[in-house]
Amino acid sequence: MSGAEFPRELGNSLITTIEKVAQTTKHMDANQLEQYGFDEFAKLERVYGKDLDAKLQAAGRMVEELEKTKPGLQNLLRSNGLGDNALIASMLIGQSERYWARRKGR
Repeated sequence: MSGAEFPRELGNSLITTIEKVAQTTKHMDANQLEQYGFDEFAKLERVYGKDLDAKLQAAGRMVEELEKTKPGLQNLLRSNGLGDNALIASMLIGQSERYWARRKGR
C-alpha cells in the first residue's frame, strides 16, 4: 500500500481490516459471498449515493496503477470478498481521492 502513499496509520488500519474480513468470510460459500457483496454494496450506496460509481472507478484505477509496480493487490481484493467489504472499499476510495489529487498537482 506504500505505492498508494497511504499514511502509516491508515495503511495499518487497512491491513487490520483485511485480516478481520478474511476471518469473517473464509468459510463462506459462493452464495454467501455473493450475498455479502450485495449487502456491502448497499452500505456503500447509502454512504456515497449517486457518486459511488465514479468513486469506485477512481479507486479501481488507483489499484490498477499500483498493480503495475507491485502485483498482487487485485488478487487480494478479489479473494474472500475482501474488495466487497464496505470499510475496505471506503478506505480505498478515500485514499484514491488523495492519490489522484497528488498526481494532478505534479
